[in-house]
Amino acid sequence: MSDLIDDPRVGANEPEFSVSEISGAIKRVIEGEFSHVRIRGELGRVSFPRSGHVYLDLKDDKSVISAVIWKGVMSRLTVRPEEGLEV
Repeated sequence: MSDLIDDPRVGANEPEFSVSEISGAIKRVIEGEFSHVRIRGELGRVSFPRSGHVYLDLKDDKSVISAVIWKGVMSRLTVRPEEGLEV
């Protein structure tokens, strides 16, 4: 049995993009459409690795967005992010 990725019939007419290419295209569309935005939601999974960055999920009842708070930004926050916090 062959892998889907090796099957030439799958997606034969669709363009192929690298992760960087599609990521850049998505970034340009979002920045062009929304400029600066604020997102409201509840913090889900929050982790504090030794790097000093914070990895978290921002969620509502229908969707989840994974996010990062960079170490430099985290050091300026007055509230420590924790699961269940409404932001």
